[in-house]
Amino acid sequence: ESILLYTDGLVERRGELVDDGIARLADVAARHHALAPEALTDVLLSGALDGTAGNGGPDPVDDVALVVARLVPAPLRVVLPAEARELRHLRAAVLEWCAANAVDDDDVYDLQLAVGEAAANAVEHAYRDRAPGPMTVALTRDPEGGIEACVRDEGSWQPVPDDKGYRGRGLELIRDVSGGMRLHHGPDG
Repeated sequence: ESILLYTDGLVERRGELVDDGIARLADVAARHHALAPEALTDVLLSGALDGTAGNGGPDPVDDVALVVARLVPAPLRVVLPAEARELRHLRAAVLEWCAANAVDDDDVYDLQLAVGEAAANAVEHAYRDRAPGPMTVALTRDPEGGIEACVRDEGSWQPVPDDKGYRGRGLELIRDVSGGMRLHHGPDG
């Protein structure tokens, strides 16, 4: 969610009710709320000043200033046993975090798919020769609106087989639905 701070010059026009200018600004903000703050600022200025200076119309009556502020949501950090029955708790936590942080539905779907695949890999592969250990999932939203997801286990790496058969496509799926995937494996997970 963003907070808009603006001067009256952004919404006031000669011969127009100030409520009309506020409604125009609110309409542009509602249509473009998911943009990063800098891009949202540009769109709001353009939309609210439509028909004024720079757009073929007269200069605004007053000075114009606009500040778009967005709180960066608290990260999510969940530590669960790397067991299949825990995956539903993880899905619920991710959905709750997404809802609280106004994540778009398409992004929620991709995030659930990527995190779910990574967590399922930890469940199935990380602790093969021993009792299941922990799985940590962290989600962080940056000020530009991107989401970084990290799924970590403390198990051992299982190399990807040459012949995957009908399974073993989780890492490919994660790569396909994410903006970038990094895979780190070592003695600690």
